[in-house]
Amino acid sequence: MIAQCDVIVPPGPTGMDPSAISFFHALQVTTKINKGQIEIVKEFQVCIKGVEVNNSGAALLKKLNITPFEYGMELIGVYSNGSILTPDIVSITPDSIVERFQSAVNNIAAMSLQLNLPTAVSVPHMIANAFKNVCAISLESGFEIEAMKNLSAAAPVAAPVQAEEKKVEAAPEEPEEESDQSMGDLFGDF
Repeated sequence: MIAQCDVIVPPGPTGMDPSAISFFHALQVTTKINKGQIEIVKEFQVCIKGVEVNNSGAALLKKLNITPFEYGMELIGVYSNGSILTPDIVSITPDSIVERFQSAVNNIAAMSLQLNLPTAVSVPHMIANAFKNVCAISLESGFEIEAMKNLSAAAPVAAPVQAEEKKVEAAPEEPEEESDQSMGDLFGDF
């Protein structure tokens, strides 16, 4: 049989009586007798991955009760209700289902944002984008919003250089009275 992995016998007691020491010497395993049993002095490599296991190596593993190899069936397909399912379909894990679901939610949110259709996943993004637009308009006009002051204290916003120059040049003005001018169709019909 071809070895599936490297097998190294660690140093230590084997639990075998001294009568079997000749077997270990035939395999050139360094041993000594300690407290009435055979003890392996230094580690010994029995099998190398991909190389055929010889009879003496198999006998040593059997005597030491080491079973490093696994045996089983490899799934080729599953027959279910007249269909043959491949292993990649059958081996779906909960993590892969969550990953696919998250990908679908991201696609729905992106489509909804591009089509400007509010959905449960796109509304938070729409609100955030609208707030960013309001902040950008107020920065450009020189008008400061209280929430923007809080945002700028929390995280510095990269504002255009011209807007910064306008703030420095502009002297504090007295608040103007509100006028009844129409804002036009700025916010659309709601």
